[in-house]
Amino acid sequence: MFNVDARPRPLAAGTLKLRRIQIHAAVTALVAAGIKLSAIKSLADLVSPDAFKLILRQRYNAANGRENAFNRSLAETLAQIAREWVRVDAGVYAELKRLVGKMPMPQPGLTDKNKGFLRQFDDPVVLQRLHDLPHRLWAEVRRQPPDFRTLAKAQAALALSILCYIPLRLQNLVPLTFDVHLFVRAEANAISSLELAAPEVKNKTDMAFDIPRRTAKMLIEYRDRIAPKIIGRRPDRLFVNADGSPKSQSTVAWLIKTYARRRAGIVLTSHQFRHLSAKVLLDAQPGSFETVRQLLGHFSESGRASYFTRETHRALCSSYGVFLRFLSDKHPERLARSPSTRIDRDIAMDYVDWRRPTCGTATIATGLDRLRLAISYMCPGVDVSWLLPIAKRLAAQAAPKPARLHLVTSDQLYALEIKLMDDAEPSGSDDKGDAFLYRDGLIIALLAVAPLRRGTLAALRAGEHLLKSSDLWVLEIPAQDMKTRQSLDFLLSRPLSARIDRYLAEFRDAIPGATKHNGLWPSNKGRPMDGGAIYARVRQRTRGAFGFPVNLHRFRHAAATLWSIRDPGNVRGAKDLLGHSSFRTTENYYVMAQSRLAGRALALAIGGATDTRCSCQRFKRLRARAS
Repeated sequence: MFNVDARPRPLAAGTLKLRRIQIHAAVTALVAAGIKLSAIKSLADLVSPDAFKLILRQRYNAANGRENAFNRSLAETLAQIAREWVRVDAGVYAELKRLVGKMPMPQPGLTDKNKGFLRQFDDPVVLQRLHDLPHRLWAEVRRQPPDFRTLAKAQAALALSILCYIPLRLQNLVPLTFDVHLFVRAEANAISSLELAAPEVKNKTDMAFDIPRRTAKMLIEYRDRIAPKIIGRRPDRLFVNADGSPKSQSTVAWLIKTYARRRAGIVLTSHQFRHLSAKVLLDAQPGSFETVRQLLGHFSESGRASYFTRETHRALCSSYGVFLRFLSDKHPERLARSPSTRIDRDIAMDYVDWRRPTCGTATIATGLDRLRLAISYMCPGVDVSWLLPIAKRLAAQAAPKPARLHLVTSDQLYALEIKLMDDAEPSGSDDKGDAFLYRDGLIIALLAVAPLRRGTLAALRAGEHLLKSSDLWVLEIPAQDMKTRQSLDFLLSRPLSARIDRYLAEFRDAIPGATKHNGLWPSNKGRPMDGGAIYARVRQRTRGAFGFPVNLHRFRHAAATLWSIRDPGNVRGAKDLLGHSSFRTTENYYVMAQSRLAGRALALAIGGATDTRCSCQRFKRLRARAS
């Protein structure tokens, strides 16, 4: 790693496997050219100019002089080995590069094989047959007895359903894990998502997708009903064998290819879903190359969209989806146009009027600005900057939120937590409502002292993020789980630690299904609460206490506000408490008490000026000095 000549980026496991295959192919070609195997003792014997020529000539003749991607790649790899591993001198390396240039270079783009594969989908009946296949298989899974064949068919149906809408690479599809990559929700109108962290993706960029509702229902049924009957428990990973062990990539690839060929008459591999998705999208939206690039996770250094977080990707996709729903309802003829010509000023105003009955002005303004960004990144060079002034005017018209939402402080929220937990019955009650009451109180308490973001709060796991240190509990949030990619540590107080002890000992396991996972906040459905469920529960509890709901993010405002009131001289410490990289964010958006502090100072000044006793004493002193 620290070698001066080390590669700036280590080779991936897949690349190492390919290099091994290429080296074996080079040795085979050299032996076929008449060199004795005993004479090949090291990589240096493969990259001498004479051996290099023999290898390339042998591979060229075996391909009958035609362009061959593997042969060209093999030549480039051997030259790379000569430079990085064997360390040949500059003259030898220049000669090897000259020889590489003589190998025929395949034309960039799709191969004839992939072009032929895509041609069959010019018939919409074939495409419909592929999209219907997962649901036909699922209907059969529901009727079959629970055994390993049913498990395989269910997994094939899920893989096909996911790939039809989310064209993942196989190395990302196979390890998919519930509550790590797959976040599925059964609530009406809830959004389920598939999320991949940057280290797991080939191009090292975060990726997130909304899971279609029908696919989400299949995933929930598979996890909660079908798989447990076969493997004896709820699976953590999506693709498992009947004994619960993970399935291999080759097995999952075989399932996809076999079921598509046997049940739909379509020959395709898992990777070809990526080509198919690009075709379907470009057929529907000609010129939407940026959209395809984002869908497939292709990295673009020059595009600003390459810096988007997964949350931004999802927000832009959601806003554009709402716009497409509007067009489908009011202007269906525009759906046949390219994204760059679907909107103009008249359409924008119709869109605003269409949204007014269902959402507030501020929401419309935000959605319009996100629509502007989505179109500008899908269609580079298209000027939609005229949407920004419209969005700003709408934002200026939005009614401000009531001040009471900004003035609740952490001490008030902590007092509510104490009341909720004290109201819970002692251990031994048969009513699981007491466990829910204590859990909700502890959530509010934790937010009051450690104002975490929604996703971080929902991801907390006992023994992973919540750790015991002597008789105190510590929250350790790793950098990868934080928005700002900066780790956070919270040492919890002795009273709160004691309440966590009681929660884990008496209340947590009283919630049905809590023993099946290590999530800190179990739900009534046998799995950890997700961010949406925690959000709804906290709003419900705070509405009952204060007369208005307090959102999860408002706890962060409350913490900064309390700090600025109690210790204004050290208010910059709120930056570290909230995990901000800059105090400017804390100051601009969270410290709501500055006007209150200024008002107190004015009140003191006014009080001093209007206090009759003080004024008389001051007058007497001034008169004495004057005389």
